[in-house]
Amino acid sequence: MAAIPFAAAPEQPVALAIATAALILVLIASWIVGAQRCRDFGWTGWAILISAIPFVGWIFPFVMLFVPGTAGGNRYGADPLGPGHAGAVVAG
Repeated sequence: MAAIPFAAAPEQPVALAIATAALILVLIASWIVGAQRCRDFGWTGWAILISAIPFVGWIFPFVMLFVPGTAGGNRYGADPLGPGHAGAVVAG
């Protein structure tokens, strides 16, 4: 029997279960961080679910990398970049 790359063999159900659980945990963690990023630029955290839309959902997280957060503090805390920050401004 030839080995199938990147596919779980039937005799490895434990490995498949562990990999599936890890994938789900990483997905949940990335949605939590994405929701916090959405709140940083003034949207609701639920907007991260746009990334679950098939075929176009990958665009939203990519765009979030370049959208600047709200200037100054907001209800979630002070502006971490604050005045005098030496970081580069990508958009804005």
